[in-house]
Amino acid sequence: MKTMGLDIGTTSISAVVADGSGNVLESRTLLNDAAVTGKHDFERIQDPKRILDICAELRDDILSRHRDIVAIGITGQMHGILYVDRGGKAVSPFYTWQDMRGNRPFKDGHSYASWLSTETGYSMATGFGLTTHFYMTVNGLVPQGSVKICNITDFVGMSFSGGSSPVLHPSMAASFGIYDVKSNEFDGKMAKRAGIDPNFLPAVDVCENPIGTWRDIQITPSIGDNQASFLGSMNNESRILVNIGTSSQISIFSGRYETSDVLDCRPYIRGNYILVGSPLCGGYAYHILRDFFIKTAEFMGLTPPDDMYDRMNAAAAEFAHIKSPLVVDTRYNGTREDPSIRGAVTNIHSDTLLPGALCIGTLRGICDELHRYWVSVRERIPEQSFIVASGNGVRKNRVLQSVIAETFGMSVNTPVNTEEACCGGAMFALLVCGGFSSLEELMTKIRYTSSGSLRYRLR
Repeated sequence: MKTMGLDIGTTSISAVVADGSGNVLESRTLLNDAAVTGKHDFERIQDPKRILDICAELRDDILSRHRDIVAIGITGQMHGILYVDRGGKAVSPFYTWQDMRGNRPFKDGHSYASWLSTETGYSMATGFGLTTHFYMTVNGLVPQGSVKICNITDFVGMSFSGGSSPVLHPSMAASFGIYDVKSNEFDGKMAKRAGIDPNFLPAVDVCENPIGTWRDIQITPSIGDNQASFLGSMNNESRILVNIGTSSQISIFSGRYETSDVLDCRPYIRGNYILVGSPLCGGYAYHILRDFFIKTAEFMGLTPPDDMYDRMNAAAAEFAHIKSPLVVDTRYNGTREDPSIRGAVTNIHSDTLLPGALCIGTLRGICDELHRYWVSVRERIPEQSFIVASGNGVRKNRVLQSVIAETFGMSVNTPVNTEEACCGGAMFALLVCGGFSSLEELMTKIRYTSSGSLRYRLR
């Protein structure tokens, strides 16, 4: 049995073909060039029709070589929303998870996000779907003809299957906010109290049924990229996943609903949950540093090299063992709890304010922020023999793998299959369509490449 996984990321869109043994038979990635320049610097928006075209191109190309695919599983960036009309057509841009309008000042000293948090009792942040929708509602910006909100992944799945009204998996619905994770439903009462029309809220299906078909191929409900990465990365030997790409997360398996002051408890698969810590900047901090180097070269009248990341990684390795390193706080966009926090570079002295020191300091800052989440719950989690690390930021940077091992005090394993979220989408489709009898059976198919030899002291 073959399935296709489709991952709609912020900067790229990927597809894989997986078989019933968890093997990836083919993968392909295209640039997500759907970004649109907004009228305001706080906007982060994309063209949903362009994204749909890219996804259809990948689908058709893959199916031209694999005509026996039985289902397509979709995943992608969480939190963002777009508006659709009664026919399921997009009537707005896609407002991504990076959109900053929720941090705009609202009233009584609150931002839109913080006021919504106070009013509803749910922790809301900028980029959350219902924070964006609240801003649009208050300012009279909801597009004419809008009847529902959904994520870009739900829009693509609905479009593939010919549907007219979005149906969300709990993992995606919860990312909008004002969502009761324990009962797995939107809190319409609190949404209404905040001035949000509950009729805009999409339907949620906890049963994990296909949402429709495309040419007899089943389309499964889209799951969050965090959950998909976890599904495509974890076997029964470890409960902890660190994922670093454009964003970053630490995810910890839980078979039951749990509360935490600093970690989100998110719906997972088959009634399980994961505890998640999600920095607002995450792996993007390394991209910011790369842009700084590029702009510095241009300022000096030089042509920036094409292999900037390779140079940064080599420089980071060179400065990994200095005695008094730079300390880089990578909370450049604040935290979900306090958006006013800003990053910093400290412990600067005359012989360490150098590019390599900034590179290794930034990698450590990314990992330190994730480690703070782990410290808050590690007493509740059984002792782990290793930590699983995934994402392009990890795979392409062996120094980062070493920093993760040193920060968490554990050896690091990476999944054999790349494109973990995409693989998770394909394996979820296998699970929904009966390719696996249970989640536990699916997890036995995950294999690792051990990076244990990278566990050496960097500090």
